[in-house]
Amino acid sequence: MVLLSSKRPSTDHFTDGNNHNGLNTKLSKFKSRIRISSKLIMAFVFLSSWSLSLAKFNYQEYVRTQTDGNKRKIARQFVDAGTIEAIAKYMKNEMKVEGVVYGICHGTRRGLEQRIFRDLLPNSNVFGTEISDTATNFEHTIQWDYHLKKPEWEGHFDFIYSNTLDHSYDPQLAVDVW
Repeated sequence: MVLLSSKRPSTDHFTDGNNHNGLNTKLSKFKSRIRISSKLIMAFVFLSSWSLSLAKFNYQEYVRTQTDGNKRKIARQFVDAGTIEAIAKYMKNEMKVEGVVYGICHGTRRGLEQRIFRDLLPNSNVFGTEISDTATNFEHTIQWDYHLKKPEWEGHFDFIYSNTLDHSYDPQLAVDVW
């Protein structure tokens, strides 16, 4: 199960000097299906034709920008605990998850998401990823770019959660890797 943000991706990491506010990106056939279960709204986002001008993309600048933003906003966290509670309730009641639940939360800044999941799902093993070097300052968080594949993670998790898809330089790649 992949739970994703339906926010538009950030395009401020390009270095060709153009104003990109969606002009140099194509997001076509953007489809989302929404399933409502009690308070839970889960958006399954299908990005079918996402292309970027990768020749102009600077990965080191992307990492620097994300890290700077993380450090600037480290005291703030944009987590809706009610949404995570609804997801945990849905997993327990509708999906009937039992035993150890393995989960990963991508882009967690201070790790609040995985803390909430761990509190709500007894016997869970949930950790987070964060691209910034601040990641290791927070319990159950590792420094990792969620665009990169980690073979030992494939097929390992019961759920993947993120509300940071809008920070992705290539949302389709991120979803494919997840």
